[in-house]
Amino acid sequence: MRVCVIGGGHNGLVAANVLAEAGVEVEVFEARNVPGGLADSREFKGVKVSRASYVLGLMPSSLVKKFGIPTIKQDPFQTLFVDGKVYPFWREPEKRRKELLTRGLELFPEFDRKLLEFKKMIDEEFTFLDSPPSMEDVKEEAKRRGVEEIMELSSGKFLERYLPKELHRAFIYPGMYDSPAYLVAYFYSPQWSVVPGGMGTIGKILAQRAQSLGAKLRLGNLVSRIEAEGGRIKWIESGRKKFQFDAVISATSPLVTWKLIGEAPKVQSMRPHWVKYNMVFREIPKLPEALKPFYASILDIEAGELLFHSASDDSLGE
Repeated sequence: MRVCVIGGGHNGLVAANVLAEAGVEVEVFEARNVPGGLADSREFKGVKVSRASYVLGLMPSSLVKKFGIPTIKQDPFQTLFVDGKVYPFWREPEKRRKELLTRGLELFPEFDRKLLEFKKMIDEEFTFLDSPPSMEDVKEEAKRRGVEEIMELSSGKFLERYLPKELHRAFIYPGMYDSPAYLVAYFYSPQWSVVPGGMGTIGKILAQRAQSLGAKLRLGNLVSRIEAEGGRIKWIESGRKKFQFDAVISATSPLVTWKLIGEAPKVQSMRPHWVKYNMVFREIPKLPEALKPFYASILDIEAGELLFHSASDDSLGE
């Protein structure tokens, strides 16, 4: 069987690895000349910078272990700074709950336990499946585990139950308060870690492993069309050439996928709610005294989120 994977980002490369392990003949088409997609490192004046994604925490831990992706586990993994008060989120659950309880967050222990139980449920029951589960299946299992409110409430309503409003921004992005509360559980990860050498390390490791298993990477090959007939793939087009496969996996965005099959829907443009800046400083920025002990942590301040990669990774350059 011959399978084409469109998109050589980390999702496409994971798919290529799994398929190649199973003995499938795999070819990955990636428009850029480097693998990894948003898991990318760029060098600026001798310093490596994670261009887009900047920490690892949402990839299932079983895959991180399987692919041998190195991590630096800064502790606390995240620190909130609100109105001059510091809220450190330690990796060890009981230490984290005790610390934040003493800082006035009386309901945080219950909040923390429920989020972690929900994440555990997703990992154990709904991550590696042959077909998507129904909403009722997920709700039933959530109720059995005592975390059904995460499936029933909006993110805003769920956060209101447990935390003061000024802390909500650390758990959900602006404009997402009406989204389902399971997004709070999705973004909340005590596994947030720095990857040595920047996030591009992930793309390199996945690409090299896929190739060692026999997968072929076609870098600099933009796919311009997917032709299907009767629900089956006939061929794809890249660089004015046609390639035939038995199946195609699209590891691009839904909009790109629809465009490739000629069914691009009309989508109203949305105004972005946030932006990421990459900076290289000549010297360590001055921080409030209360934050200095947590310099290597993800710092969540009123202006946004800060991460000084070199505080925990000395391989990035000077």
